[in-house]
Amino acid sequence: MTDRSVTLRTIAQHIESVTHHSVSVRTIRRRLQQSGMSARRSLLALPLKENHRRLRRQWCDERRIWAAEWNEVVFTDESRICCHTTMVGFESVNTVER
Repeated sequence: MTDRSVTLRTIAQHIESVTHHSVSVRTIRRRLQQSGMSARRSLLALPLKENHRRLRRQWCDERRIWAAEWNEVVFTDESRICCHTTMVGFESVNTVER
């Protein structure tokens, strides 16, 4: 198996279409685990260390009383993503060039 993003249900459907025998998703999962393969969900974010949590909380607490200041903040859909050493920029079509 080369495509690790294939679901167990897709594998079951493929086996059934080739062999004309149905195989349960549970059986496929068990056989893959016996072969040393297992499903893992990727992390959405890295877990924060206790110090990082404390610093984030402190930052939020310091800005909790902001009222007028938040009216000065600009939120945008522009983002920058660093892929290895290459900086890739994605900008909205409605973005004004500066």
